[in-house]
Amino acid sequence: MYIDLSSFFWLILLMLFAGYWWRSRAVKELALKAARAHCEQMNVQLLDYTAYQQKLRIRRGKDGKLHFLRIFQFEFSSMGEDRYIGRVEMLGNKLQHIELAPHRI
Repeated sequence: MYIDLSSFFWLILLMLFAGYWWRSRAVKELALKAARAHCEQMNVQLLDYTAYQQKLRIRRGKDGKLHFLRIFQFEFSSMGEDRYIGRVEMLGNKLQHIELAPHRI
């Protein structure tokens, strides 16, 4: 079987993209799970049971290595009438910070 250099390049690029996409899905699930637990703890309702990635950056972790910093947003409600925005920050696959926007109690 013969593979030229350009085909090999595109194959590697496709594999890298698939690996990034697969890892991003796993991190998104972890962020959503953390958001759900935090909402339960704060006695607010997580709306739509979904989170979306707002930002992607590269940051150095406490271990000195470079990791992707992913910031996810989700919506929640305190009384069932209004929608507020919450944020989850994930560095690699580790939860860094969760914050909820000011809301009525």
